[in-house]
Parts: sequence; structure tokens; C-alpha cells
Amino acid sequence: MKFNLSKFNLSYLWAILIAIAIIGWMFSDELFRSSENNISEENSSLNTNANKNEGLIVRALKVKNTTINNEVRSNGYTEPEFEITLSSEIGGKISEINIVEGSSIKKDSVILEIDTGTLKQRIEAAKRKIKASEASLKANEKSLEISKKVLEGTLEQEIKAAKATLKLADKNLSIALNLAKNNFSSELEIARYTSEFENAKVRLAIIENQQNYNSELDLERNMASLESAKYDLENSKVILANLKKDLSNSKLVSPVSGKLENLFFDKGELISANSAVANILGLEKIKLIVKIPQSEIMSIELGNTVSITLDNGEKHGGVVNKISSIANQSTRTFDVEILIDNKSGLLKGGMTGEAVISTNIAKAFAISPAHLIVSDNGDLFVKIVKDDKVFMQRVSLIKSIEDKVYISGLEDNSILLTVGQGFVSENEIVNYKLESEL
Repeated sequence: MKFNLSKFNLSYLWAILIAIAIIGWMFSDELFRSSENNISEENSSLNTNANKNEGLIVRALKVKNTTINNEVRSNGYTEPEFEITLSSEIGGKISEINIVEGSSIKKDSVILEIDTGTLKQRIEAAKRKIKASEASLKANEKSLEISKKVLEGTLEQEIKAAKATLKLADKNLSIALNLAKNNFSSELEIARYTSEFENAKVRLAIIENQQNYNSELDLERNMASLESAKYDLENSKVILANLKKDLSNSKLVSPVSGKLENLFFDKGELISANSAVANILGLEKIKLIVKIPQSEIMSIELGNTVSITLDNGEKHGGVVNKISSIANQSTRTFDVEILIDNKSGLLKGGMTGEAVISTNIAKAFAISPAHLIVSDNGDLFVKIVKDDKVFMQRVSLIKSIEDKVYISGLEDNSILLTVGQGFVSENEIVNYKLESEL
């Protein structure tokens, strides 16, 4: 028995095609219905998301401000509290050095001594000169006193005597003239009495003029001698004082306590007057100089407390000691000087570190810095909720501590959006849940 394979295969092919067509017709209604439902759901979801993220719940915090100190931060460098350069008042050879360079020094300590030579002998000579000047002054004072007495006393007596002599001569002349009228007196007697009278007049005039002149001249001379003696005495005192000062200045004494940082001469060297001899640093307190921008300088006051962290990790406390009144022309910043106790002596000049200056008290709320939004111009914002809608609230950064920042500008009981706030926009309705309720 023979079979026709080509006919057999063709009939099977048609049967399979007819079966597929019947099955497709049976499921076609379900396929079209499902497609319509999917399109409808997608349109519904888009419409819903346009109005409200019903499936998104953003975490939130209820704001409760606390009182904290506002802070200003800046980096700076340390300096000694003071630096003094000592100079020698006199010149000479250094005879002794009493303190080693680099060691601590107390106030009034003698650093070095300068050879005085014959200075002590010159001081003794000046003392003797003063005694001689004092004796000369006393002698001149006595002479002046005598001159005054002569001028006031003997002149008067001599004038009285001269007047009496003149009066007697006048009387004798009158008698002689009367006797001559009766020829009882000769011409020779009249001439003699006339001469005596004229001589008495001249004598009185000489006494009145010459004696007064001599006494006044002696008085003026004695007064000049007295003033010269006074000058000599005062000049001798000045010379003695200068010599004593030179003796005192032969020892270079420290005016303060500190550290003898540099000594510029060795024993036996010659130095001239006004030469810089030593350099002393004040290290019991150290200054930290920081630069503060003009936007923050107004909040800093003298006496503000400061927390300092040096670059080596050491922490110290200090206070604001000085605020510059003039800004740096290049940086437009103000130098602020912070004083740090350094009784241990471990702090040195030229060290660097950060200063955190506690300024005015402010109300602030702590959040993660991840929740802050920075605008293009550098302003800070956070997202809060009002009437179930998102609002952007501007805030100010007060200070940062490790993983938190303190911000001001939020009212108590405000709702601050945290985790998920990046998925919602301003004026959008938002679902939130307080973190304390999770």
C-alpha cells in the first residue's frame, strides 16, 4: 500500500493554521480589554501625581529652638605677648655676662655688666666739687649781706657828719663876714672860712654821690658772685647725677620677666652707646592673631571667650584682647588679638591654629547639613510645611558641630522636611510624618 506524502503534509498544515486562527479569535477580546485597562490606569496615575504624591511620605521634624552662643571662626598664627629690644645707655667693654642666651629671665635681673674704669673716682671728685661750691655759695651770701648793710647803714651816718661840718663852716663864715663889717676880721680870715665852707660842700657832695655808687657797685658784684656760686653748685650736682647714672647703666637690667631670646655681644667685646644688646620675649601669655571679615567684625567684643585648636591638635582657651580699628587694605579684614595663658611655656611664636570666637547668644535649631539647600548666590534655605504645602524658608548658619549644623530663622513648632525633601518642590502638596512618630 502506497501513501502520497505531499498530500498528507499539506492537509496537516492547513489543520494547524485553522486551529491557531480559532484560538486567536477566542482570546482577542481579553487582549483588547486588558490593553484598554492598562492605558486607563496609566492616565489615572499621571493625573494623580500631578496633584499629589499619595505614595510618597517625607520625614519631618518639629522645630524646637535652643539658646546657643553664636560663633565666628578664623585661622591665625601665634606671637609672643611682647618683644623688647634692650640697648646700652653707655659705651664700654663688657666685663661680665650673667644670663645665658635662651634662658628664662626675671624682672630686674642683671644681664651683663660694662667696665666702669675711673667712673667711681670721678664720682668722688664730683662730690668734693659740690662741697666746695656749697662753701663758695655761703661766702658769697655773706658778702652780699654785708654790702646791703653798708649801703643802708654807713652812708647815712657819713652824710650826717658831712652836713654838720658844712653847717659849722657856714656859721664860721657868717661870723667872719659880720666882724669884717666893723673891721674886726681880716680878709685872710674871711678867705679861710670861705674855703672851709666850700670844702664842706664838696665833701658832702662826694659822700652823697661816690659812697652810694661804690656801695651799689659792691652789691651788684656780690649778687653776681652769688649767682655764679649757685650755678657752680647746681652744675656740680648735675655732673654727679650723670656720673651716678652712668654707673647704674653699666649694668644692663631686664625691665620685665620673659625669655632672653638673643644676646648680640660676648664678654670682652666693645659696645657703643645706644647699641642693641639683647632681645626679650614675653611667653607667659601668647597672642593668636586672626583675620576677621568686615561682615563679622561687628559681632566681636573685647572679652569674648575663644576655643583654640592648634594644627598639632592641642586645644586651648583664650579671650579677645584687642580688635583692630583699621582694615587690611589688601584683604579688607580686621586683625583680632586673642590672649592665651602659656604658663607651661609649651606654646611658641609662629604656630598656626583655628579660633572659634563665642559672640552673641542666638536661638537656633540643629539639623543635618544634608537638609540645607544652597542657592546660586550662596543663601541657605530649608523646606518647611504650611497648610500641607512645601515652602522654602531662608535660614542663617550659626555654627557647626561634627555632623550637625545650628540654623536660625525658624519659628518654634515649624515642620521641617528632612529625608525625602529632595523629591518635593515648592508649593507642592506633601505627605509627611514626624520622625518622633516613626
